[in-house]
Amino acid sequence: MRRDKGRILLGEALPLAKKIVLQLEKSGTVEKIDTVGSLRRCTETVGDIDIVAASSKPQEAITQFTKIVKGKIIEITSVEEIEGGVANERDVEISVVKSNDKWLIHDVSSISHIDTSNWQNSTQSIDQGEISFKYPQDLPASYISVQEWPPKIEITDNEFNCPETSSQDGSVEIITNKIINGKTYCVRATNEGAAGSIYTIYSYSTPLDNKLLTLNFVFKYPNCENYDDSQKTQCFQERQSFDLDNLIDQIVRTIKLN
Repeated sequence: MRRDKGRILLGEALPLAKKIVLQLEKSGTVEKIDTVGSLRRCTETVGDIDIVAASSKPQEAITQFTKIVKGKIIEITSVEEIEGGVANERDVEISVVKSNDKWLIHDVSSISHIDTSNWQNSTQSIDQGEISFKYPQDLPASYISVQEWPPKIEITDNEFNCPETSSQDGSVEIITNKIINGKTYCVRATNEGAAGSIYTIYSYSTPLDNKLLTLNFVFKYPNCENYDDSQKTQCFQERQSFDLDNLIDQIVRTIKLN
């Protein structure tokens, strides 16, 4: 396509946008859809193709054009070329986007793994039967502790929906849409204070086989200001470095519906 400083000519962008809109309308996954931005204003060139849609099935609508493919990156040096084997390998998730009936690589992200060899096995009863998963009985932390643990797991027919909020708009429940190791999550967190500590009620939801998987649990965070200087520093450092998102994602990856 001809471009002007990274922008696409309107005559080239408009047919592509109409094709996307038509495909989504035919899919039955959107109730209302329209082009916005430069396309609506009919400017001579377009920087991005902006489309706004209202949908009660947002995850199905997204998968019309975006898919996640799991794979491995294998690294081989001259030594392995001679002696065989691999120097290193790591799991990745590849985001591919459909364009003109072709699937193009949009993003590649490494999956951060945690050693789960010492994790506990858990089985919970749900409406669909039994679900099993692995989880760490103790957190890799000195100050952060579990209050309601292991996570309580739910599988429902609800659609994935994540209306984001923030503490700045006065919301009690903070809702955040996150991409964790290539997987989409809606994270809900509500804080309650008691006896110098903060209890955070978490809910992590993610699409799973046309259903909605949700993990519910509660963590306890101490007030780091209550410690002496050395422990205060350690407490704050732990709070900043503790990767709860990755921990929950690793638990999700062990889930099996029996």
